[in-house]
Amino acid sequence: MEGKGVKIFNNDNSKQASKQQVSKEIKDILDEEQYIPVDQYLDYANKNIGKIKTNQLNLEFLSKNDHCVSLIDIQMTSKGPQEDRLFKKVTSYQKNMRRGNTILQIKSSDGHDPSVKEIPSFQWVRRGLNKFYDIKLEYINHQRLMITNQGDQNLKSYVMGPIFQAFKLNQNNHISLLRSEKANGENVQISYVKEFDLWAISSKNVCILANGEEEFKFYQDQRYDYTKQIAIQWFKLISEFDSEKVQVLKNDLNGYTLIGEQVGVEGYQHLIEYTHQYLKFYCMIKNDSDQLCQPIQFFEEFINKYGFRRVQFMNEGTYQDYDSLCDRLLVIYKELYESSIRDQGEGAVIYFVQNYEQNSERVISLGKLKTLEYRIFRKLREKLRHQVNDHFIQGQQSQLKNSEESKSKKQDKQEICIKEIREICTGYKLPFDIQVYLEIVNDSFQSLKINTKQHSYLNEQLQSKFIDFIKTIIKQNNLVLEQLSGIDIDSYFINDSIKEISQQQKLDIHQRPKQDNLIIQQNKNQQLIQQQKAQNNNQKNQQIKKPIYLGIAFDEENLKIINDYLVKSVDVAFECLKDTNSSISQIKLAFDSNKFDSINIKPIESTHLTTIFMKEVQQNYPKASFQEQIDLHDKGILIDADLIGVAIVPEKIITAVVRLNLNPTDNLQFHNHIPHLTLGVGSRQARWSNTLLKALIKGNYTNMGDLYWKLVNEVKDCDNPAKVEVQCVMVDNQEERVILVGGFEQKVKGFTKVFYS
Repeated sequence: MEGKGVKIFNNDNSKQASKQQVSKEIKDILDEEQYIPVDQYLDYANKNIGKIKTNQLNLEFLSKNDHCVSLIDIQMTSKGPQEDRLFKKVTSYQKNMRRGNTILQIKSSDGHDPSVKEIPSFQWVRRGLNKFYDIKLEYINHQRLMITNQGDQNLKSYVMGPIFQAFKLNQNNHISLLRSEKANGENVQISYVKEFDLWAISSKNVCILANGEEEFKFYQDQRYDYTKQIAIQWFKLISEFDSEKVQVLKNDLNGYTLIGEQVGVEGYQHLIEYTHQYLKFYCMIKNDSDQLCQPIQFFEEFINKYGFRRVQFMNEGTYQDYDSLCDRLLVIYKELYESSIRDQGEGAVIYFVQNYEQNSERVISLGKLKTLEYRIFRKLREKLRHQVNDHFIQGQQSQLKNSEESKSKKQDKQEICIKEIREICTGYKLPFDIQVYLEIVNDSFQSLKINTKQHSYLNEQLQSKFIDFIKTIIKQNNLVLEQLSGIDIDSYFINDSIKEISQQQKLDIHQRPKQDNLIIQQNKNQQLIQQQKAQNNNQKNQQIKKPIYLGIAFDEENLKIINDYLVKSVDVAFECLKDTNSSISQIKLAFDSNKFDSINIKPIESTHLTTIFMKEVQQNYPKASFQEQIDLHDKGILIDADLIGVAIVPEKIITAVVRLNLNPTDNLQFHNHIPHLTLGVGSRQARWSNTLLKALIKGNYTNMGDLYWKLVNEVKDCDNPAKVEVQCVMVDNQEERVILVGGFEQKVKGFTKVFYS
């Protein structure tokens, strides 16, 4: 029983798909109906064998003559990208396979459930957080939840879906953004089992029950070694408490799991350096609950009660609509992305908190934002490890033919690493010039004197001593040292903002900013957004290779107009055809205001209009003349245009038909005889718009003017100012049902632009 797969884009092409079915698919993602209680959880794991694995340990020191006690750790079998793919596909994993799942099972000696006092046959020992994801830039979208990539669409629904839905269900909802420091260590989970008076101490995947090191003898397998290190830290932490305070702590943790990181562990070096080893907590979970975590205020009060170390929280404001929340999130994204490791460490965790009356609240979603510098060094470590491991495997299978082949393979990974770093840095300002980081990349690869005998040593350097490895690389490069002049390299990876919060340093993270302050902040947000877009454009212009086509682009204001036109056109099509047998009306909505999912279309967020293709220009223009057109288009000449209609082919494409109003004095030459804007794509690429419109004109009209006339004046009325008609057209030897929407025009302004590869 893997659970129901995610279908934000309904891949069921059956014309009989009902509104209830599609609503159910969204409910699978946003609601809690797939939550599996503890007494069914082991069966759930066993039915997913191969994807979920269990590790069971019989606790003989707790077992009696009439019953035995077992500790069962349950986790995903796969890791990394393979695990991510499973979570994208199967919603029940996202809901139930937390980052830490341990059950206590008690069986009578004959195998039946026990009747031992009030101890249940199954109970949760501890539970971790649900898996949560990076908040990518394309997730921060004001208008809708739809994005281009299918897999990312599902992840975006996990992150942003609950927020989007909360605002849709109740316009009076208030959602706060709480931003916390992202601790960079090894996962720690602490709970308490009242029935046996034992602490439950866990890493992400391994749990032990113990009150002191004397119980360690019951956990001899190597898999328990690291968890025993965590236990030593926990016992040390509470050793200063008197017996009465320890008992209160036990009572408070009974049924809950305290979650944090063990940082500064020697031999487990991550990318953020800590000066000493300790436990640092960031949230609490109620074990037998479907909620993501306890309210932050609940966690804060617990931490302050015992004086434990915790991450910092920052209140980023409370918002009453999705647009303003996304505005603020975009500013936080840019601020963090461009920060250094010294200032912001790995990055931040964003808690989306829904506020209710009487000061109650609920965490409805979580997401991660990482600093660009952290991503660069993590990517470098990943590529270096792949280089070492790939070479080791090749050496085990057969010796490389010669050293030149080895050098070539290393060069390939080095170039890939540099290319990917350049891509993630495009449009953003790094703490130092990008050449500094590329120098570190080059020197790191050159330092790998790879052979099979060095495999273990190099793996240890890259896994557990990577910071030391990078420091050595930096110190040996004079160019890098010159750029980092005045900076202590030995303390570079120590995050300056990592300060401990104790009982005396309580922050009022729940105080809402004043309305005036919110307005000022929103104005600042807009300024930062515009600065970011301008910076992106400048960065892209610096990486020009060659022109591929000329066209018309649109600024943010006109893109919003185009987007509204698109939404209105699809709404009109649905309204007019909802009572017909058209397939567009049979695959129903995913979100009330967004019908694109139901026709399997992914809107294009930054559409443009192509006027001249490079290949066609070479055939139709002298070189000198073409250069003149490039120079003219590069000036950004203002162009007036009219959106006069939309052609929709469900599951394939949405295209707006455009009428250009050219000024003869501009001397612009446009080669595209069918001006259009591809607004959304499904199974077809954007260039298919040309094929579709050419076939439409050839099959049903004499020329483009006839199509204009049809859209403006002759499309059938459906008790609506707009007009809709369904036509059958042969496109690429296949009959396509094209929905034409017209009857309302929209003026937009664009500017000429040269588009480069």
